[in-house]
Amino acid sequence: MSRERARRTQAQATAARLKAQEDLARHWRDWHSTPHGRDAIAALMIEFNIYTQSPGSDPHVALREKGQRDVLLRIVQLVGLRPEHFVDTAWEDTDSVENYTRNH
Repeated sequence: MSRERARRTQAQATAARLKAQEDLARHWRDWHSTPHGRDAIAALMIEFNIYTQSPGSDPHVALREKGQRDVLLRIVQLVGLRPEHFVDTAWEDTDSVENYTRNH
């Protein structure tokens, strides 16, 4: 395979990965824009301690919590939220989850 052909193939693969990431982000944004999606992500933000960090000393628990936060931060990135969103919506997310819990 020539160098030029290899570069084209690599560029096409990169473009396909970027398109897939854009599609994935759009799907997450579409879901987040629904009441159920918003509530579900809010519940994850609370459950996975996005607003606070637990003061655990067990390294296994700490590693699991870090993994949970990393996954959630990826979702947050795909949805297009910013760190200031966490400050603005912490109470709103908590209220949303509490209301959902009470009603189900």
